[in-house]
Amino acid sequence: MRTQVKNAIYLLFVVLASPVFLSFQLLALIGNRDSLTAGYSQFLSLIPGQLGNYFRKAALRFIIANCDKDSLVSFGVLLSHQDTEIEAGVYIGPQCNIGKCRIEKNCLLGSAVHIMSGKKQHSFTDLDTP
Repeated sequence: MRTQVKNAIYLLFVVLASPVFLSFQLLALIGNRDSLTAGYSQFLSLIPGQLGNYFRKAALRFIIANCDKDSLVSFGVLLSHQDTEIEAGVYIGPQCNIGKCRIEKNCLLGSAVHIMSGKKQHSFTDLDTP
């Protein structure tokens, strides 16, 4: 019974998030998808409480490569790439910054975790430089 109620609530939020999805798709026709993903995730990150958790999960389902309905993306989480994948059972704590990655099943990320991606994030050419 509890699973059915959670699924019904999730479907309600999918419907409520459809304008976000439609505006994202329209803007993606003329803009960079990664830039749009960053902007939309910033907007979604500001919605507080349990309503925000459900809304983020439902909207991110359409914005990034995968956001499972059995995950939790907390308040203040910023995503920077559309190719990001969030699988079932994942918890992403508040104030995290997530780059292009795949967060696999049942992974827990605490508050303020940064997963960077892209070129030149780490340089080991000078081993004396911390």
